[in-house]
Amino acid sequence: MRALRICLLSLLLISVSSFAESPKSTELTWEQVSDAMPEQLPTRFGQLSLKSSGDSIGKNELLLDGKILYKGDEYTYTRLYKVFQRSDSDVVLIGSNCGGSGCSSDALILAILKKDTPPKLIEDPFLDSYPHEIKFHQAGDVLSFSLGYAEAKLKIAVLNADNNLQTRLEVQPPQALSEENCKWLYEDVLEACVDSRREDANCANPIATFTGVFMRGVNAIADYPGYDAQGFANQCRQACLTGKSPKYASFGVAACSKPKTADTPDTPSSPIEPTAPKNTQVPVSSALTKGCEAVLNRGEAVWPCLQANLLIERKRLNKAYKTLFDSMLPPAQTEFEAKQKAWLTERDNACGKLLSDTSVADSVQRAPCVYHFIVKRADELESLVKKLPASQTSSTKPEKELWYQATAKPFLLVRDQPEVTAKKLGTVPEGGKVKVLEANVKEDFISGRKGAWVKIEWLDKTGYVFDGFLERL
Repeated sequence: MRALRICLLSLLLISVSSFAESPKSTELTWEQVSDAMPEQLPTRFGQLSLKSSGDSIGKNELLLDGKILYKGDEYTYTRLYKVFQRSDSDVVLIGSNCGGSGCSSDALILAILKKDTPPKLIEDPFLDSYPHEIKFHQAGDVLSFSLGYAEAKLKIAVLNADNNLQTRLEVQPPQALSEENCKWLYEDVLEACVDSRREDANCANPIATFTGVFMRGVNAIADYPGYDAQGFANQCRQACLTGKSPKYASFGVAACSKPKTADTPDTPSSPIEPTAPKNTQVPVSSALTKGCEAVLNRGEAVWPCLQANLLIERKRLNKAYKTLFDSMLPPAQTEFEAKQKAWLTERDNACGKLLSDTSVADSVQRAPCVYHFIVKRADELESLVKKLPASQTSSTKPEKELWYQATAKPFLLVRDQPEVTAKKLGTVPEGGKVKVLEANVKEDFISGRKGAWVKIEWLDKTGYVFDGFLERL
């Protein structure tokens, strides 16, 4: 997921000859960095301690004898991992994390302490890892770090005795995902796939509903050799649709690249939709059933397609409602909200409710009535939006080029979609300038900040960033 950013930076910073000078990871004995993360540690050049600054949500400052050695912004957490002693200096491994599911990995910083010399901080976008993946090997004054994987390649960073940082990606031989990780996906995460139906009744993308440990864990494993992203997505959706897990043997083949044996059950290439009772009939509605022709005669199997068409109109309704609501003063907003609730009551009384626990057969029967109500209401609200002054409707296209600079420390992540779970395309360093191509793509709340995803241009590429960490130039 982080491979594009890592590859580009590696090519810029490291020559091919420098790779040859460093031993391969298989030739080193690695030690796990402790996950204790103490708040104080001694060095030969002073005492390290963590402290909160101002209204920060956590301890974001690292002090050396009471003086700031490293400071993250008020929405980040600073972590103290380990102190390494070298012949004439100490190296401190520091982590920075914005907290929450949106920041599953730590940005790592190396602080070099030396007598009668100002501390030196080494920050590099390559130094990014999940805490449990950080391993080290020390040979004299040379420190090597194993930082987990990026698209099935092992990330290696080497701090030489002269404090020159070398980074590389090591190609791994074909292999299955480890038994420990495959078991965790099967025993713990598939249960979350089943539970996701509460938020995603159609089971369209159960993984997108993950939060907390499941989001962090799947994001980490996604870069491991042997993990099959599409295979796991199919298995997850199948568990969501059926409410139960498949056999572990077939799951291992599909999601963990395990070899198939004679006893392994066949794994469907795509999720199998629930079978339909023979007496379920789909009411005809040309707009509602558009694109569903192939499954119209399959009873309940048509429901996911109908639900997708309903979702399109719901989004249209919600967009118009939000535009109108945001254009009003508080008293008018209260009245408008009451009218919307009255409309919902009228719709539910006329059609019946469509809830996550509504049976598929009932959902299919109620869908045309609900669809009619939603389309009519969306048309009404959109006609009101058209009457608003231009200044009260939010255009997503800037009238002229808008330039911003990144304020996130040490860098701002660029993703291929406006989602915290989307693939990482690269990073914008603190202070880096970006051009906003499209504003207010999607509202979000990340690390205590309310804002929206925006589409940007950066290094001749386009992507999405959260504007809570952008400042207008």
